[in-house]
Amino acid sequence: MSNEVFDNYIRVSTVLDFFIEPQLVDWMLDTGKPEAKRQSKLAINVGSNVDDYIKAFVTGSKLPKLKTKEAESCVRGFNRWHSDYGCPSLIVGARLFDDDNGITGEPDLYLGET
Repeated sequence: MSNEVFDNYIRVSTVLDFFIEPQLVDWMLDTGKPEAKRQSKLAINVGSNVDDYIKAFVTGSKLPKLKTKEAESCVRGFNRWHSDYGCPSLIVGARLFDDDNGITGEPDLYLGET
């Protein structure tokens, strides 16, 4: 999809940023803006790396390199969950658009038929 069409929508994650838990706001204020921003960026990068890995795993694509110890730990947890629950059927979510509200989002995964 072209960026022109996509740019007309607000990402759901942007909307959710307005609903930050009070404890997280306190942490951000106590930590200071530069450090909170650095740690938030790290968490986003880890989350994106793990998301890419799990989606590749589910679709049988080439697995991306895990870039941090944190990402490796998350994937170990996913692999354990996947093993413990008998390999449930997972489906990678497709981007959804709400034209009435101008919002777009992409669910990570759906649980398929078991």
